[in-house]
Amino acid sequence: MLHEISAEHPVYALQARGMGGDKELPRRLEDMAADYVARIREVQPSGPYHLLGWSFGGVVAHAMAVQLRKAGEEWSCSPCSTPTRPSAARRPRCHRTSSCSVSC
Repeated sequence: MLHEISAEHPVYALQARGMGGDKELPRRLEDMAADYVARIREVQPSGPYHLLGWSFGGVVAHAMAVQLRKAGEEWSCSPCSTPTRPSAARRPRCHRTSSCSVSC
C-alpha cells in the first residue's frame, strides 16, 4: 500500500501492545484504538490524521477515527478489508473521510 502514498506524508506503523509478550493484550477494540490514538498523538499532537488499516487493522482504524471525531480532530481514514481475490489487493475497497457519515 505504501506505493500509493505520497512521499510528502510520513508513514508510521503501530504494533499491538502485547504481541511481543511484554505487555497484556487489550481486551476490547476501543481500548486498542485509544492506545493507538495516544501513541500517534505522541508523534503528532493534533490533526489532520490520515489513518490506514488492512483487514482487522481497518476495523481498528475506523475505531480510531470515531475516537478522533469525538475529540474534535480532523481525520481521514481508509480502512481496507481483506480482498476476496488477488487483484483486489492493489486498491482499497472503501474510503472514509471526516466529511462522510461514520456510525459511532
